[in-house]
Amino acid sequence: MLRTSPSIPLLLGLLLCGGGALHAQAPAPVAAYHDAPHQDAPQQVAPHQDAPLDTAQHQLGEQGLAIEGWDPVAYFPEGGGKPAKGEPAHEVVLHGARYRFASEAHRKLFEANPGRYVPAYGGWCAYAMAQGRKVEVDPESFVVDDGRLMLFYKSLFNDTRADWVKDATLLPRADAAWQQLSGEAPRGDKAAAAHVPHDDEAAAAHDPRDERDERDEKPAAAPSAPGDVGAVVGKHAPDFTLKDAQGVEHSLSSLRGKLVVLDFWATWCGPCKAAMPGVQKLHERFKDKGVVVIGVDGFERSADADPAGYMAGKGYTYTLLLHGEALAESYAIEGLPTFLVIGDDGVVLAREIGKPDDETVLPALLERQIAARAVH
Repeated sequence: MLRTSPSIPLLLGLLLCGGGALHAQAPAPVAAYHDAPHQDAPQQVAPHQDAPLDTAQHQLGEQGLAIEGWDPVAYFPEGGGKPAKGEPAHEVVLHGARYRFASEAHRKLFEANPGRYVPAYGGWCAYAMAQGRKVEVDPESFVVDDGRLMLFYKSLFNDTRADWVKDATLLPRADAAWQQLSGEAPRGDKAAAAHVPHDDEAAAAHDPRDERDERDEKPAAAPSAPGDVGAVVGKHAPDFTLKDAQGVEHSLSSLRGKLVVLDFWATWCGPCKAAMPGVQKLHERFKDKGVVVIGVDGFERSADADPAGYMAGKGYTYTLLLHGEALAESYAIEGLPTFLVIGDDGVVLAREIGKPDDETVLPALLERQIAARAVH
């Protein structure tokens, strides 16, 4: 399983990839447990009030295995405070995710309070989540921060855990990005404290005279902070101008007022090509609903590469922009394919690395945005 670094230059990553597409694998679909190769079915855990409600956005392996089988309780002081591999004999299922434990005692602790032990941000790298990105982790790189388990990407070149502990602003930024991506409210003492209103604020929040539906209010995009790079979920995407195969220029700013889906790809990238039929379906379904689907080709390995010819031969009719290397680097694209959804106000709504395992997620997001736009 390839791991992507939040900071290693993309070109270096592509060269190291050895001919395959470099990408952070999207969460595998959670299989029904009766398909699992175990002789004894694990115990189903009753949902805890702080436990996640939906694991669709979580990093899960084969048949829904969480944290690559590492024991989530072991990271905490009561579990020994260091990573430990779980055993299939001590396994439970929570919302379709399978958790393994090093001992029966750890399993019972988890069952009593799963919301404490489920990894923050669905098990994705906490540092990358602060930038709105889903990046795989090294299960042995962790901190318990704010009463929550944070996992991190680590390689010979980069230790995101070290960067996390130096910057206290990353936790609230990761919380905000994960909530927008998954719908899960932040857990932990700091998150709770940050959302406790004063008495007068609480009274105003429950004023029956206020007939506004707060769910329909669109939050303002956060301003870029020093150190932010790329297209970050919840912030405005940097503008760009690229040419199509006919030499016509296209800019992001010219598409303001439309929803934009960007698919960064290359003709040598197998997962990119596997995703393209779904991208075409997206284009056909939403092209008359104010949605623009754009394929951004870049990092081709041969002078003979013909992305326009490839798309024409396959019958793909969505917009193709060429020579997207500089744009990919400015957007901090770390793997191919990568999908970005940009709102009609220019704010990044979602960022996904790898071929989507669930092709209903992007259409559902677009439908919600179109419905919200119709209300306003």
